[in-house]
Amino acid sequence: MTCRICKGRLDETICVKSKLINENKHTESEGKGIDSQDIVVSTISYNKQNKIFLQTCTVKLEHNSKEIFSRLLCDCGSMRSFITKKLSNCLELPAIRKEKLSVCTFGNKTPTEKDYDVVKLILKNKDSPNLKIDIEALVTDQILAANIPPPELDNIPQAVQLENLVLADSPDCQEPITILIGADYYYDVITVWKN
Repeated sequence: MTCRICKGRLDETICVKSKLINENKHTESEGKGIDSQDIVVSTISYNKQNKIFLQTCTVKLEHNSKEIFSRLLCDCGSMRSFITKKLSNCLELPAIRKEKLSVCTFGNKTPTEKDYDVVKLILKNKDSPNLKIDIEALVTDQILAANIPPPELDNIPQAVQLENLVLADSPDCQEPITILIGADYYYDVITVWKN
């Protein structure tokens, strides 16, 4: 999608240059004789701490009498849910089937077909283990190339602290993200654990 006026990446309905041209055309058509002027439009957003809070949480996983706390990232842009091979092996999760998936990553124009093992696991809320969800996830070598640290308590807005809200992600858990929840389980995870 590109703007036909400025040839930028945004649609012309939200392009600032397109709006300015349309405003100038409107002014000229009214016959008021006002000369067009240079108009500078600027939006500045400044964040001293430069922090972004993502939808991450710490979950409790159990399988074959092993108990592990792990971190997950909710990503509604992903169609499927994934687990790292390292975590799957640690929990000794058996593959219940294989799936062939066409994956199109950023920068690639053609999808790559790959076979994935599918495992079944139970995600439990770290604070209320009776809140749990059974999911199936595709096993992959890596979920993220960069480390996403857990939230730091001093960076959490006061509004959250005043409401006595419990964070889904634990500042004490320094583990990397090992599970990605895609659109297939996103709604279930968000609605079950919002209580």
